[in-house]
Amino acid sequence: MPGAVSLDLIGGKQGFRVVDRGKVRVISSVLAGYQFLFGRLPRLVHVAWFPGVLFVIAGIIANEYMRQIDIINMPNGEVKGALIRLLEIMTAYSLFQLAMTLVVIVGFYRVALQEFRPRGPLYFRFRNDELRTAGIWFLVVVALYALFMTLVYTLIIVVAGYIGISSNSAGSGVALVELMSVNSNALLWVWLGLSMLLMYWVYSRFFLAIPAALEHRVTTLGEVWAVTRGNGFRLACYVLFLVISLIVFALALFYLIEIAQMVAASILVTILSPEAISAVEQRSQDMEGLIGNLPTWGRYLVAGLAQIGVFFAYIFSWAIVIGSASSAFRDIWPAESD
Repeated sequence: MPGAVSLDLIGGKQGFRVVDRGKVRVISSVLAGYQFLFGRLPRLVHVAWFPGVLFVIAGIIANEYMRQIDIINMPNGEVKGALIRLLEIMTAYSLFQLAMTLVVIVGFYRVALQEFRPRGPLYFRFRNDELRTAGIWFLVVVALYALFMTLVYTLIIVVAGYIGISSNSAGSGVALVELMSVNSNALLWVWLGLSMLLMYWVYSRFFLAIPAALEHRVTTLGEVWAVTRGNGFRLACYVLFLVISLIVFALALFYLIEIAQMVAASILVTILSPEAISAVEQRSQDMEGLIGNLPTWGRYLVAGLAQIGVFFAYIFSWAIVIGSASSAFRDIWPAESD
């Protein structure tokens, strides 16, 4: 079938037999992400609401603990312990946030690729697909980091040799500063520009790693590379347009969330403490000033509203990316060829 790619088992190992790969439709794939968000919104909310509740509760708890750690006014002897506690809170919250994100991302991909309909009032699943997604995600991050470090050290060695800096100096932590301080600026920035373009191109080739992993049990970056062969330039253009549209969408959404949070805090302060609102206005305080005049439950309410807004902005953005990536993936690997 035209545009089809198939995955075969060869000698007990997975390998790719490529048959007339399809081409990614750049603009159509970007628009498909927004169509997926608004066309499947009830189903997406069904998938995301329970992980979202857990996400919000964890955010409120983490925020309250961090508010209690006042490093600025803390005696010097207690700063180290406070920083360790702050790091522990942020690490735990980040890991929990990652787990909830994986649950939502895989659920969204099931909706996009398999027309999945969750059963029951809540959806929560963390199994092999979620772990496989985390694994392929980790491989992409490691590959990009390794490429970045290779380019950095190559830059140091090449430019250091070009301008005659000693090897000891080139290998030190201040090598790049030294390189930028001499007459090699043009070479340096050309190299950095080419390096960024190379990293971006490699990233765009790996952009469809998650749908490939979920649909066809792809577990290596080499297999992902094989799937996207012949679509390098189209994928680079597609990712660029998708990122630009997401930046505009996210800025508008977070601006609306900030306005909503300010309005909610102002209303609560006005109702609960009318005299405080005038003091806040006289001091020209911002959101922190408003929230500081609320009782504990009021602060929790505003923080919860903020977390809900952030979570929905988060899942809306992910829904656009996932719907768009699924469309691009289907351009290469149509469902009927599976």
